[in-house]
Amino acid sequence: MLAEALNNLEGVSCNEAEGAMYLFPRIELPRRAITAAKSAGMVPDTFYCRRLLDGTGIVVVPGSGFGQARITPSYADR
Repeated sequence: MLAEALNNLEGVSCNEAEGAMYLFPRIELPRRAITAAKSAGMVPDTFYCRRLLDGTGIVVVPGSGFGQARITPSYADR
């Protein structure tokens, strides 16, 4: 159900969980967000996770800690 909900969000795609409770969504960030992360001296996915926590209280883990490169610039910013 969570993968389906994530896939309904703009800029997010996620495969179904296969026997585990973890999901690894791919999130497309605007180029401005990536630039802001670099200006703050942070990896973009860590920056995103921190902003999500600060803004909503939702806790997520950056994929870069698992060797994942899951945040990409949005198509509109390429």
